[in-house]
Amino acid sequence: MNTLTHLMVGTLAVAAVAQSPCNAPRSLDMPRGLVTPNYGAAPGQNDSANPPVAQDLPAGYRGTLTVADFTAEIDLLVDRIDFRLEDDGLINWSDNIGMGDGPGLRGYTAAVNVYKSPDTWSNASLVDPPSPATGWTQVASGTLTVGLNGGPSITLFAQPFTIPAGTNGFAFELEPVRERAPHITYADPPYALHPNLMVDRFAPGLPVSASNQFLRIDNPEWTREAFVALTGPALKSMVYTVHYRIPGNAAWSSQLGAGCYSRPRAFYELFEGDFDLSRSTIGLELVGDGYRVSAGGAGIVAPSSPPLADAGGGSLGDDDRTGVLDLGFSFPFPGGSTSQVIATTNGCVFMDLANSGLQRTVFDEFGLYGFLAGQPMHAPLWFDFDPTLGGAMHFEADLAAPVPMARITWLDMAEWRTPGSSNTLQCAFYADGRVEYRYGDFAIRRALGLLGFSPGRTDIDPGEYDVSARMPFEAGDGTRAPGLSLDARPILGSTIGLDVRDVPAGAPGFVLLGLPGPVRDLWRVGMPGCVQQIVPFDAMALPAHGGVVVIPLALPADASLVDVRVAAQCVLESPQNVAGLIVSGGVCLRLGSL
Repeated sequence: MNTLTHLMVGTLAVAAVAQSPCNAPRSLDMPRGLVTPNYGAAPGQNDSANPPVAQDLPAGYRGTLTVADFTAEIDLLVDRIDFRLEDDGLINWSDNIGMGDGPGLRGYTAAVNVYKSPDTWSNASLVDPPSPATGWTQVASGTLTVGLNGGPSITLFAQPFTIPAGTNGFAFELEPVRERAPHITYADPPYALHPNLMVDRFAPGLPVSASNQFLRIDNPEWTREAFVALTGPALKSMVYTVHYRIPGNAAWSSQLGAGCYSRPRAFYELFEGDFDLSRSTIGLELVGDGYRVSAGGAGIVAPSSPPLADAGGGSLGDDDRTGVLDLGFSFPFPGGSTSQVIATTNGCVFMDLANSGLQRTVFDEFGLYGFLAGQPMHAPLWFDFDPTLGGAMHFEADLAAPVPMARITWLDMAEWRTPGSSNTLQCAFYADGRVEYRYGDFAIRRALGLLGFSPGRTDIDPGEYDVSARMPFEAGDGTRAPGLSLDARPILGSTIGLDVRDVPAGAPGFVLLGLPGPVRDLWRVGMPGCVQQIVPFDAMALPAHGGVVVIPLALPADASLVDVRVAAQCVLESPQNVAGLIVSGGVCLRLGSL
């Protein structure tokens, strides 16, 4: 245990000068969205090949609205909300308006009205708030400035409003832009704003909710027209970030870095308008419960089968998916196995038939979240192809081969909004678990795409890297680094739990208490990739068993300790490095009386 002793040596004076940052959580994000609404656009009438149509807003249109239940631990004061808008805020677009090609409504402003009900929003009527029986009270009005497509459109409130402790329904009404935009020639103001939405049916298993230690937002809904009937059975929410202030005596905690060693099975590379793998092949070999990724393998085999159809037997359309494809053998992959898959026109293959009809088919700027946390998928290139503009998909299985195999081909696929473009790729699956991503000629222009594999339903992001430059490499086996967190805010006079997660089975160790920082890389003591986040002054033995271990910590009821910051970090025995030790990330406790 010499290295553990070494870790526990430090001076409080040094720590007081160079502390790790301990930052209070002062905002909460609703998840990024996967679908957006449109007004007044008939099919084919809002693309580059057809003139855009007017917005066709309903008479008396006052704006779009999202509602949710807010449950706050303490009173929180809100002075800013960032809404995420699509197409630079504008509903309809042409090659010169929105979609990043023109100014859209960027820089224009609109009013945002905030209403509160004294109970959950479902107990308040959605009719116009001025009606006396509705239960809604307007609590604030702010000004939204339209930002870049998908970026924050900041709403500032001259008079902040309070989210009171307890549960209350809140409604945010985004009025249209009422100022004329001279470059928008096809419609007169008002211009309805185009919110980005999170919709649960496109992200199975992903909650349309958000929470942190101060605030929880759940039971959201959205309607095109403020205070009229809601839009369907699936939960929906606008995507927004609530910024709030907390009282000076509030207790909170924050995470300090991450533990060692996480080895996620997923790997990926992002592309935007420049794909450098034409006429190459990437091979994936199953090693244990992860992939070894290297260059080489067979090139594209010209398909001989008829074009694939959609699940109903019709022609594949834009952002479409095939019917079930029977591989003819059990195909193992990291985290599971399958004998049937479903492919999309956008270059990805879903491995879980039970949820494949729910997974979003198009990759956009919000797709990485779905890639990691959705269902398992292989993505030779998850992109935005459009077979209605050119191209076809094919499927063949060769069960008589020395190793039975099946392949899916995207042949001469056109990029969305780019008639005449041609891109070819192929994904081959072998019964021994091997996969080959094969690439022909490519001519993609600007859309965002992703190459890689994800076992799905994971919160471990391996980070993006250049796959071809890094080859050969091995993706992880799914091992998770130990984590440390609190089960409650560190309020003086209470007993909280220090939760140690993903403890290796039978691994003894300690939870160290100390002061935050200075951050110290531990490679010099035989622990590469591990970081010391605290200067310890005490230690508590950790029982030797795996999974989750909870260590109770009693905090004194001493008001003089308000605003004192202490920190904790876990050290565990492990054979994963020369020192025989691994660490969790740290957690900073800011003691408070509220």
